[in-house]
Amino acid sequence: TVRSRLRSLDVPAVMEAGMKAAMGDDAGIERLQQEQQSKALTRNRKYLDQLWQTFDRDSNGILSREENRKLIRTYLAAAEQWTPQVVKESMAVGVEIGMRMSAEMSGEKLAADLVSEIHVHMASIQPQIEAVAKQVLT
Repeated sequence: TVRSRLRSLDVPAVMEAGMKAAMGDDAGIERLQQEQQSKALTRNRKYLDQLWQTFDRDSNGILSREENRKLIRTYLAAAEQWTPQVVKESMAVGVEIGMRMSAEMSGEKLAADLVSEIHVHMASIQPQIEAVAKQVLT
C-alpha cells in the first residue's frame, strides 16, 4: 500500500531535495520523481497489460474509437466510486510526509499534536470532497 511504501521514504533526502528546489535546483526533485515513476511502472506493469488486453478486443495493439469509449466509460464509473477514498488516502499520505518533516525539524510532540488537529479537519471536509468528486465524474 501507499502507506507501507511511505514508511521506507527517505525523509531527509526528500527534505533536502525540496529545499534545493526552493532555491532553484530542481535536479534532486526530478530524480526523486523519476525514481517514483519507475517504481510505479514496474509495480503496475502486469495490471496495465491486463487492462490493455481487456479493452483491445481485436488485439491489434491500438484502441479503436469504440474500444477507447468503453475504456473511458468503465474508468469514469470506477473513478466515481473510488475517487473520494483515493483523495482521502492522498491527503493522509501528505499529512504523514508533512508530519515526518515537522518531527525532523521541531520534534515529535509538536508533530503529534498537529496530526490530531489535521485529522479532525480532514474528517470535516470529506463529505465535500465526495460531493465534488461525484459532480465532476458524473
